[in-house]
Amino acid sequence: MKRTLRAVLQLIRLPNLFTAMADSLAGYLLAGEAVSYSVAAKLMLCSYCLYAAGIALNDLCDLKQDRTERPDRPLPSGDISVQSAVVLILLLFAAGLTLANSIGRNVFLTAAILTVAIIAYDALLKSTWIGPLGMGSCRALNLLLGAVAVGAMWSIAVLPAGLMLLYVASLTLFARSETSLSRRSILLAATSGMIVALSGLALLPLLLPTLHYVYLVFVAFMIALVARCGLRAAQSTLPAHVQQAVTVFVLGIVGFDACLVTAARGPVAGATVALLLIPAVWARSLARVT
Repeated sequence: MKRTLRAVLQLIRLPNLFTAMADSLAGYLLAGEAVSYSVAAKLMLCSYCLYAAGIALNDLCDLKQDRTERPDRPLPSGDISVQSAVVLILLLFAAGLTLANSIGRNVFLTAAILTVAIIAYDALLKSTWIGPLGMGSCRALNLLLGAVAVGAMWSIAVLPAGLMLLYVASLTLFARSETSLSRRSILLAATSGMIVALSGLALLPLLLPTLHYVYLVFVAFMIALVARCGLRAAQSTLPAHVQQAVTVFVLGIVGFDACLVTAARGPVAGATVALLLIPAVWARSLARVT
């Protein structure tokens, strides 16, 4: 039983799920005036379910490749059967869409589009040149999922969603060859893309009527962290260093979201989002990020 539970947690990449929850929460806090805790909770659970379904579907689509490159993963190792994985994926997608529908029609439509984007990425786009953009689009839609729940002000999140798309697309490009020697030029280009995305957060004064400029301190820290990890991995190109950098970049999505909320709502609200790093880091003891 314990082994099966650990396999399920690895299949859905438990640490990553908290980064998905941070996206929708950030979109909600960025665009909204008053906060409904029940809506915020439903949005986070919706993101949790859809992201978990997408990650599990990713492994299902990669099963043949993982039998060679990552035979210790839950599906190729036989810890979880294909039939069980399919049932889990369907249940998670259904739960996510049900939660979205309970919030409102526009949230449901956005969640439905996100579901289609997740399936398209896993089944069709991932191995193509457009794959990183597909992954970035999923994350951007997840951020917009929270903003749409607010109503009329959701459009304020369009630029942040675009920057999230660039950050995650660059991260995905960086991680593409993490199981083998990576090309230095790709790693440097991807690192540059993430730095540009983070630097773009300096444009938030053009969007927000009131701004808490302390967020720029956190943006500067994020840029320095990404540059340090990216350059170190590019220097060695070894899988271990690339995977370590990918772990930092994935968890850094929570930092990205916290910067957005800090700018719009202040450091206390930003810290609320950043707190999702605690379970994300703790969950690394139960399941890997990559």
